[in-house]
Amino acid sequence: MKFCTECGHSISRGQAYCKHCGVKQLHTDPNGLSPLSRKKRAAKRPLKKRTKTIIGIAVLLTVLLMTSHQYLSNKYDFKDTIKAMDAALTQSDAEAFFEHIKLDEKALLNKKEYMKFLEEAGWEGIREQLVVVLSGKGSNLSIKDHKGNELFTIEKDYMFWKLYPKYTIIAKPQFIKANTNLSPTTLIIEEQSAKVEEGELKEAFTAYPGEYKVKGEAKNEFGRFEYADDIYVGFSPAELFIEFPDQTYTIQTDQPDATLIINGKSTSKTLSEFEELGPFSENEVVMYAERTNREGEIERTEEVTQNDTVWGSLPFDFNQEDYEYEEDEDVIEEDNNSVDAGNYVMEFRNAYEEALNAVDYSYISSYLIEGSEAALELQDYLTEIDSQGYTFNFTHNEVTSLEQMDEETSIVTTNERFTFTDQDGKETFYDRVKDYTLILTDNGLKITSIDINETIRN
Repeated sequence: MKFCTECGHSISRGQAYCKHCGVKQLHTDPNGLSPLSRKKRAAKRPLKKRTKTIIGIAVLLTVLLMTSHQYLSNKYDFKDTIKAMDAALTQSDAEAFFEHIKLDEKALLNKKEYMKFLEEAGWEGIREQLVVVLSGKGSNLSIKDHKGNELFTIEKDYMFWKLYPKYTIIAKPQFIKANTNLSPTTLIIEEQSAKVEEGELKEAFTAYPGEYKVKGEAKNEFGRFEYADDIYVGFSPAELFIEFPDQTYTIQTDQPDATLIINGKSTSKTLSEFEELGPFSENEVVMYAERTNREGEIERTEEVTQNDTVWGSLPFDFNQEDYEYEEDEDVIEEDNNSVDAGNYVMEFRNAYEEALNAVDYSYISSYLIEGSEAALELQDYLTEIDSQGYTFNFTHNEVTSLEQMDEETSIVTTNERFTFTDQDGKETFYDRVKDYTLILTDNGLKITSIDINETIRN
């Protein structure tokens, strides 16, 4: 049976036209397919080159995306980061460990010391905190040691439209605070330096935990001062207190308008322009004063050093005359006793400063009569300040007068200044006038009483 190729009605074999629509029929094969149908089927052509290229690119992009996804997933996998840090710490590989930590470039860093610090701070607990935070389960982006001290902060970010979370571990440095008693002082730690002024507790450096070597230097008209020590930085800010020799001396002179010469160089200042001389470094400083007299001649005093003090003063006298004393031996002995008494009190003051800061009576026991008023009072005071954390800094000790009461008893009057610092760091300045009563015993001079006559405090 054949059918019209136009309207679909059946037609007889060999019929040239369809009776229903009148369309001429094409020759068909025995299967009822027209040559046109075979032609159409045979005319199906292969894909164009452009189409193949597009399909190839699509496949390649799919492969690249899958590969990139796998790479980025691995790259930002916190588990690998923690494993690498753990292995580096175990093997003491500082370079490998700090590849995973962001550091403050300005902070001092001793990598080996820092790794040792982290181990002692409880690395297992630190690692567990890192796992929680880097897995996205923790809301607190702070890593602390077992005592609650903050070691790291975690900075969270995303890559590629927030598909891949990225965490940065930021190490927290501490401050090194410094104070000095001589301005200006230059402190040097490794390659860094900082200037510190007297009385100022300054945040001089930032540093990561560990031990560092500190050098300090300062200078004034009377010499150059040097300081060297180690400082350990741990959980909290470290503090440096740079104490240089601070002893100063008053000036004794009959010509206050004379110019002071130090180590052969003129200071271009008169003696009256100096309230005090010093402090001095450990090196010996040679000083003298000079002036031009009425005849235009230059006069100068004898040379003195900081070791030539007389009752806390340095002498710069021009009119030095030799006096002949017609005194009996008793008078001379009394004068000698008075001078000895003044020096004895000055020695006691040096020992007393050490006794106060060490809270140790043994430093001064040999200067006092056992059981005397002075001995009992000082024993009670040292007991009272024990474990209080006080600091005493004697800045001025001067004998202002001597009085020989009899062959055995002397009274020495002093002017004393010192700074008292309590446990909170609060400073109080004291200026006092005292009377020391000394008795000549079989063991030499001894202090029996100490009376405070006047106190100025601010």
